[in-house]
Amino acid sequence: MFTLECNGVVSLHLVIKDDQAVPTVGFAEKKRETMTTESEPNESTKEAEQVDAAHSHSADRPPTAEEADAAERGAASLDADMNAVAEHAEEMAELGADVKGEGEIK
Repeated sequence: MFTLECNGVVSLHLVIKDDQAVPTVGFAEKKRETMTTESEPNESTKEAEQVDAAHSHSADRPPTAEEADAAERGAASLDADMNAVAEHAEEMAELGADVKGEGEIK
């Protein structure tokens, strides 16, 4: 068997069986690093998290005219009746409200 690894992620295995080469592609297991000790966030970590939380999360730019037109065409092409979708969601919520355990079949 011949194995070729690319950055430890993808391996190409060439297996010789009965004088025929059979290539197979597999994924090598990544080595995981584990923390050796438990840790608590320090003050600088807490401050950084608060700064991140206070930032506005929005698009980096407004949509281009082409993107806006594509969004409008997409919305117009939907054939879903929103009232029917809402009714179905309520029906499924009521149906699942009394289910006991996973996968109960009535």
